[in-house]
Amino acid sequence: DNWHVARGATQLDDGSWTGGTEEGSIAFTDGDGNNETAFGIKVCNVPVGTDEFVDVYLRDKMDDIKGKYKRVKELLDPVRFPQPDLYIRQMLHCLNSKSLQFLGDYWIRHVDVVRTGEFCEDVDKEVREVNNIVAGVDIDA
Repeated sequence: DNWHVARGATQLDDGSWTGGTEEGSIAFTDGDGNNETAFGIKVCNVPVGTDEFVDVYLRDKMDDIKGKYKRVKELLDPVRFPQPDLYIRQMLHCLNSKSLQFLGDYWIRHVDVVRTGEFCEDVDKEVREVNNIVAGVDIDA
């Protein structure tokens, strides 16, 4: 396994690794339903390791971002607050354009572009959904 080869190439004994190799791993289920382990570490919250490690890490971060978008869409739903005195759509637009759309930028800037394609598409989808709510129509239709 490349992880163990790279680890052995450093000529560091196990005592030099904080917590052993298990802390530098993510357990996940592959597309066929098999349990797998991917190896890597986080450096300044940026995943470095096998492709599977980076993919699973980005997928977990995307789940967090989707959760935040879902919460904001529930709280600032224009149908929930139909009063014309409350500028819900404007508030949602300001929140999206000044804050929410940048939630994934850190990983987009620091992870190899080959690994972030699906991540970027998912972030764009969330931004479009909020823009559709702000506009009151499906912009993509």
